[in-house]
Amino acid sequence: MSFGRFFRYLVLITIAAAIWSFIISKFGAVAQTLSIYAISISCFFVFSILIFFYAYYTSASDRLYSFNNVVSASFLIKLIMSICTLMLFQKFAKPTGNAYVLHFIIVYLIYTAYEVYFLTKLAKSSA
Repeated sequence: MSFGRFFRYLVLITIAAAIWSFIISKFGAVAQTLSIYAISISCFFVFSILIFFYAYYTSASDRLYSFNNVVSASFLIKLIMSICTLMLFQKFAKPTGNAYVLHFIIVYLIYTAYEVYFLTKLAKSSA
């Protein structure tokens, strides 16, 4: 998978997630909902780019199992990033209720599905 194709899909997914956030924010606390969507979309957008470059260069490596390290590192870093993001949002935004966690999980699932897709494509191209 080329960077151009990866980035095109990433931008389309980001636009779709942003549109979803504007639609869903009409049904709750608008500022709080838009804030968690903006923060989570931004974090996962940057994270996806970083993981793509790491996976792209690792897929060209001759070392056995080096690509598996990408998947493990991605999982661990994303888990830590998610926990920190939710804790910081709760501390600074002081949200009412816990609905923001559901909104975060929606974005998490969208970007995780895309990450599985592009990592699978990169793994197949390196074989």
